Amino acid sequence: MIYIQQGLDRLTHGERHDLFKTAVSGISLNAHAPTAHSSGFFNLILRLLVDFDLPPRGSKEDDILRETLGLDDGDAQYLSHWFGKLLLLRPRSSISPGLSADDHMFLTLQNKADVWEPSSATGLNVTNVKMLVLKVIGSAMFKDEERLFPVLYASADQNSRLADPADEILKRAVVNVSLNQRGVVEQLYNVYFGNLSSDQPDSSSAIPASIFLRIKILGVLSRTLESLGSPEKIINIVERDLLENTAHAYDDSKVDRASEKLRSAIISFLTFAVRNANKDHLHVISEAVIPKLQQFIDGYVQDTMTMESKGVRGRSFEVVGLLASTNQNLLADPELSFLQWLFECLGREADRDVLVSIDEAVSAMLRPMQHRVATENQLPLQNLLLKNMSLPCRNVRNVVYASLRFTNRCLPFNNVSGRLIDLIAIGNTNNSHEIIEEAKKGLDPYWHETTSQDSDSADAEKQDFPNLVDLVKALDVSSTNPRIATNSNYRAACLSFCRETLLWRSLQYRKIKTDFSIDWKRKLDLAVAEDIEARTAIRDFLSEAIKDADGKEILANLWVAALDAMQSESAVERAATARFAYELCALGPHQLLSSFGLTLSRLAKIVLTNDIEVRLLASQSFGLIASHASLSKSTSWDDLGGILDRFGEIVSDWKNAVGSAVNQCHGATLSLCYWWSSGHGRQPKLGAPKNDERAQKVILPLVLEMLEKASDLTLQDCAIIGFGQICLARAVSLADVSGRIGISELVELLVKKAKAGNERAIASLGNLSLILDEDTDSEKLQLLIDSMHHLHEIRQAETQFAVGEALSTALCGWDCKMLQSRYDLEGSPPTGPIRTKTCASLLQRILTDCGTTKPALKKAAVIWLLCFIQYCGERSEIQNHLQQFQTAFKRCLSDRDELVQESASRGLGLVYERGGRDLKDDLVRDLIGSFSSNKAEMSGTVTEDTQLFEPGALPTGDGSITTYKDIMSLAAEVGDSSLVYRFMSLASNNAIWSSRAAFGRFGLSNVLSDSSVDGYLAANPKLYPKLYRYRFDPNSNVRKSMNDIWTALVKDSNGTIEANFDGIVEDLLVNIVSGRDWRARQASCAAIADLVQGRKLERVEPYLDRIWTTCFKVIDDIKESVRKAAAELARVLSALLIRTLEASEGSSTTAEQVLSKVLPFLLSTSGLESSADDVRALSLHTLLEIIKKGKARTLRPFLPELIEKLLGLLSTFEPESINYISLNASKYNLKEQDIDDVRLKGVRSSPLMEAIERCLDQLDDTTMPKVVTVLKEVIKSAVGMPTKVGVSRVLVSLCTRRTFLVRPHADELLQAVQKRTVDRNDTVSSSYAASLGYLARGASDKQILATVAFAKQLFFESEEERRQVVSGEVIHAIAKHASDRFAALAAAILPFVFLARHHDDERVKETFAETWEENVGGARAASLYLGEIVTLASEQLGSRRWGLKHAAARAIADAAGSIAAAQGSVSEAEMALIWPALRTALAEKSWEGKEKVLTGFVVVATKAPGFWASHDAEAAEVTQIALREARRRNAAYQEHAIGALGKIVAQWATPDPAPAKADYGDSLFDAVLEICRTAIESRSEGEDEDAMDVDVKSREAAKEAQSHSRTIAAAIEALTAVLPAGPPTLTYGALQARLSRILDVLLRAVRQAAAPVHLAAYDCCARSLAALRRQQQPDPAHPGLASVDTSDPNGARIEQLLFGQRDTILTEPVRQRRADAVLALSQLVTQAAQRDQLARLVQSAQGQEKSNAVRATLTQAQQHLHAAARHP
Repeated sequence: MIYIQQGLDRLTHGERHDLFKTAVSGISLNAHAPTAHSSGFFNLILRLLVDFDLPPRGSKEDDILRETLGLDDGDAQYLSHWFGKLLLLRPRSSISPGLSADDHMFLTLQNKADVWEPSSATGLNVTNVKMLVLKVIGSAMFKDEERLFPVLYASADQNSRLADPADEILKRAVVNVSLNQRGVVEQLYNVYFGNLSSDQPDSSSAIPASIFLRIKILGVLSRTLESLGSPEKIINIVERDLLENTAHAYDDSKVDRASEKLRSAIISFLTFAVRNANKDHLHVISEAVIPKLQQFIDGYVQDTMTMESKGVRGRSFEVVGLLASTNQNLLADPELSFLQWLFECLGREADRDVLVSIDEAVSAMLRPMQHRVATENQLPLQNLLLKNMSLPCRNVRNVVYASLRFTNRCLPFNNVSGRLIDLIAIGNTNNSHEIIEEAKKGLDPYWHETTSQDSDSADAEKQDFPNLVDLVKALDVSSTNPRIATNSNYRAACLSFCRETLLWRSLQYRKIKTDFSIDWKRKLDLAVAEDIEARTAIRDFLSEAIKDADGKEILANLWVAALDAMQSESAVERAATARFAYELCALGPHQLLSSFGLTLSRLAKIVLTNDIEVRLLASQSFGLIASHASLSKSTSWDDLGGILDRFGEIVSDWKNAVGSAVNQCHGATLSLCYWWSSGHGRQPKLGAPKNDERAQKVILPLVLEMLEKASDLTLQDCAIIGFGQICLARAVSLADVSGRIGISELVELLVKKAKAGNERAIASLGNLSLILDEDTDSEKLQLLIDSMHHLHEIRQAETQFAVGEALSTALCGWDCKMLQSRYDLEGSPPTGPIRTKTCASLLQRILTDCGTTKPALKKAAVIWLLCFIQYCGERSEIQNHLQQFQTAFKRCLSDRDELVQESASRGLGLVYERGGRDLKDDLVRDLIGSFSSNKAEMSGTVTEDTQLFEPGALPTGDGSITTYKDIMSLAAEVGDSSLVYRFMSLASNNAIWSSRAAFGRFGLSNVLSDSSVDGYLAANPKLYPKLYRYRFDPNSNVRKSMNDIWTALVKDSNGTIEANFDGIVEDLLVNIVSGRDWRARQASCAAIADLVQGRKLERVEPYLDRIWTTCFKVIDDIKESVRKAAAELARVLSALLIRTLEASEGSSTTAEQVLSKVLPFLLSTSGLESSADDVRALSLHTLLEIIKKGKARTLRPFLPELIEKLLGLLSTFEPESINYISLNASKYNLKEQDIDDVRLKGVRSSPLMEAIERCLDQLDDTTMPKVVTVLKEVIKSAVGMPTKVGVSRVLVSLCTRRTFLVRPHADELLQAVQKRTVDRNDTVSSSYAASLGYLARGASDKQILATVAFAKQLFFESEEERRQVVSGEVIHAIAKHASDRFAALAAAILPFVFLARHHDDERVKETFAETWEENVGGARAASLYLGEIVTLASEQLGSRRWGLKHAAARAIADAAGSIAAAQGSVSEAEMALIWPALRTALAEKSWEGKEKVLTGFVVVATKAPGFWASHDAEAAEVTQIALREARRRNAAYQEHAIGALGKIVAQWATPDPAPAKADYGDSLFDAVLEICRTAIESRSEGEDEDAMDVDVKSREAAKEAQSHSRTIAAAIEALTAVLPAGPPTLTYGALQARLSRILDVLLRAVRQAAAPVHLAAYDCCARSLAALRRQQQPDPAHPGLASVDTSDPNGARIEQLLFGQRDTILTEPVRQRRADAVLALSQLVTQAAQRDQLARLVQSAQGQEKSNAVRATLTQAQQHLHAAARHP
């Protein structure tokens, strides 16, 4: 092992790779080897791992990696084990969480210091090794169960480079590993806790995992139910990690964020345990954990909590609530300590979010407490809840609301304390609406019955009202209760509930059937007001209750409380209790009334209140108490007399009453009248004092006078009520009244009030009839009846019911049930008067009115007739006219007025109830005939005034057609008599549906229900199909009526439908298509939809084809509502089909049979190919649902056809507006690409695409070849852009999601797509190109190379640039989506990419450039493929297409530049490849972009010294080529060419590395000088320095001027480069001659007012003067510069050049360079006169200079001149 480790570094990469394979095979045998050996061998594995090349993930090599390495399960488990340990290792620490000391020593080679020290020769970088290990673990070398723990450890690492990829691997592994294995869970717990067994652990004991790993482990444990099998470990987690350092852990300064996350994970794990653990384990957990959680929660300091802490605390409340809800011991705690703790926390919590969690915890306790609280346990709970209602705390509302919820759900309805809590909440006006509503629920027995779990028969009494005595005592409604003083609504709520309790208990006392329904309050009030039996039961209950002392006391208390409430300032309280007080008086026994007499004086005050409702009820109560006989036997009689006298005085002064006095007069009058009427009724029974004489003398005159003369409405009202009450009691006779006012005048007064809608006046008219005798007062009685009959003109329907009651009173007197139900004295009501003749005549008259054509009279007559049979139906006169009643009511069923229909329907029901069997059967037969017939039975005859239509139903512009006369007039105007019949047919049809709408109202459903049992319907069941259809009629009234009939008629709905199923279906199928009426079609659709829902397919299958066909026919109906109904039917049919597909788990035969029928239909011209949009949309929806919900096994046979059809539909269902905009894009200033983007987005988000992808997910090996054939055909034949894009998306989905299925077919699909990449639409081309890239993943090398060859062909042979763009997209797609395949074939692809990235077109260039940049690591890649690049480019240099020729030239130049940039120089071998091609490229004439070729030329000229040194001929060409290019006349190109010339000359002018034979003689100087002079002279000869300013008047001129300036500057720089920079190579005279020529050029150049030109010129001047100075031996013929004035040509030129320019036009850098030239000149001048003259010029320039730097240079020149003068 030592030798191997020492020799490891000498092995090559490949040898190490192979050695790794050898090392890992059989490594599990090391498990039993000595630790030193096994640890060293494992370390060797880690060192070899660096050189082990993993195959690409998902490749074939990766799939077989395990077999390639020869790993068995033992080897993999061994490696997985130690890899996992390694990922936990912390080498710089002496301990590693999760590892034992032995593990640590194993991984560190017995604690060697340099094992994990990267700087050591054999040391490893722990992070890099862990990342390599993680990659190996993620490969196919390991199974998911083997990699689970290592990646779990790595995912908890704090280094994101490890944690992030580990998380990804873990997500995939967890899905495929069964976590419900005991071994896996035990290992997780062992790592979590470690295995420290004592305080002195040995070296094999692992310490607990790090806090981050524990968080991860808890996350995994929360996904397996097996983790819940060890409750003791769950408890241990809580004790160790939740409560550790609780005393100080929550101080902000010490909170560790990771610790908070751990606590959060523990809470999540506990939540998982609570919801999934079995009961036994959960009990153990809750017993131990609940106290710990309470301790944990109470340990928080709320003011210092962080947001994370708040979240943990809130979730802790939720968990503790869930745990407590399962702990039976805690629920049975008699002290309810836990619940009390929750309420305390709820009250004091400051954080709103935590408060919500506490609410949830309290709610979790609600249901188990509801089951647990028994009778003996109610007391602690109710005490706790009562305490909470007055608990002073921060969150009072939350506590109160939670307490109310417990009260209403845990305490039974008969619990007095529970109802007290509700009433306290209602009475507190500060409570929120939510609290009030919850409290009201607690007082609603119906709500209790529907929500309580104790509603079984054994505990039914718990849902009853509380005991009345206990309730009243507990509520304490006396005025001494402090709650009444603080809560104004409390007493009103208490009295209201006490009233309901008393009434309900009374009904139960007499065993009257009672049930709690949603409207139980209304029914209870109705029973008290109108039900004689219920009123009698209440009297009996009160009579029994008063016999007991407690009962008598509580009733007295209620009475006193009611009086107090009626005197309250709260109007709500007064109104709520006045009715209760009256009911106690009206229904109480005489013993109770006698006890009420003691409070008569208080009641007398209430009578005079300003509240009219209270006055009315209080005056009735006063009359009942004051007329009681007991008062005559007590001292209260004197008080009563005083009260009556006072009331009499008030009434006597009614004429002077104003304001509140009017109200007092109103109350006093009513009290006196009720006292008189009640006393008159009691006289023969209880011996009440005779008061008739006094009343007739005092009260009657005042009432009649007030009735006749009062103008105040309040006084009129009391007079009308009072007079009616007196007449009702028959306390006066006709003579008594006639003596003061004529009966006709009296009737006229009352009728006048009645016509104004005064129902009290109408009632008084009826009561007046009671004092009229049929024989002696027949005329007056007839006058009264006629007057009431005239009241039919009143439009208010409610008023007609009051008229009906008044006529019933006149018809039957006290035999009228309405009067009997309102009798409020003990004993039987009175009888009489006799109405034999009057009854017969009045009935006949009203029956006749029912057939009138006057709508108002007809409506009134029907309502009156209904009142007759309801209130007087027992009389023989009514019984004798039942047949006529039936006829009248039946005819009114077809009336347009709904009220008439309802009244007639209710009347028929009452007729049926009172008739015999023959009458009943006749009635049913007639009803069924009119119900099922399509012929309307118009009621009565049609006259001119007969109203046939509602006003506005048929508008004509200036009115509407309503009567028969209107129809005749219209027909006459247009000259078409057939209009009469058409309108009458329409009216008849309207009558049909109006009559049908009346069915089911009030009583008809009961009629038919009873008949179905033993009458006509029992023998004629053919009604059911029609009735079933009518249940779905569009008319809501018809629909409601028919449903009521069906409910009543059919006891077993499912059974009846099943028995008549065939008949119903046939009837519906006929009416859905042949029904002339749209109502029938719509109803049939809805009926079929309801009929097939929930039924097995076998039952519907015989009709399925017909149903689908008819459904699709009517889905295009002319009526919109019919179309909607058909669409709903289609939805139901689809749902039925989907259920069948979903249910076909065991066998798919049935589902396939159904699909074989439905799919062809959906795909045919009747479905998706239909011309109707609605049909197509519906078919598509159904098809998508089938695909979405169907099982894979069922759908597979149809997948190829479905995919083909759906792809075609992508274009079919594209909105037409998009097609239009696409064709007319130019009109709307839209780009085609923008439109394509919208279309592409639509395809991607289309439900069709979703369905296609669903189909792809269900493919298998057997269906894939068929799908490939379909796809190839679609690729070939697709026309629309959405379809083309869709099929490309399908190919991408197949490659990414079904890789193994598509791989065998990749070549043929690649070949098919390849031909379609060139499309006129750019988006389509791009989509196909992308799909090519994905298909390349599975294609063969041969086919990929063929695709590349196709791309090259597009690029090199196509004339259209679009095709070259497509070529780039194809190559880029392969590189992007099949990068491994691209890399393997890079040598065949990248040279082409390199060349193509230099194309002229930006779009072409961009795509190839992106491909190159993404797949090449750096500039050296050009060197790697240089031969291929040059060969390919050389071929294209001779191309006839300029674009390719230019691209090739640029590619060669770029290759040279890239190589030079990467290597610093170009080798001879590389130059041998590059130079011939580059020379050819340069030989071409100039073209835009050729400057980049010049750049390459400069690179090879300056970066290949070795090549030029050994190739003289080629070196000689360089200068000539540079000069040739510089002489080209292309202005834009010349700038770069002259610049290149200068760079080459400058580089080659240096001794090294310039070629030795470089020519720098006069010829080169002359050539460069000529180029420079030509560049300058290209401008007009006469231009001065300001010419450019004049020319630069436009942007183009400015650009041209700038370019020309740069060209001149470059020429001067080239000229400067020709000057020798090293030792002298020319004579002084030669230099002088050159200087003369240079100065001439420079003077011409500086006329250009451009900074680059000036800068280059002064630099050239400085360089020239420097060259002269370097001459050490001046030529005798040229002793030196003679002068600097105009006497010497060079001197004059220099003076003009250096001192003849205006400083204002020169920039600072230019002036600086000029100063440098002046400095050089100062060093060159030798004669004194010349120095003095130059000094003066320099001094002058120095004085004008502003720049310090320039001035410093001039100063230096000045100093040099002075120094030379001192030392000549």
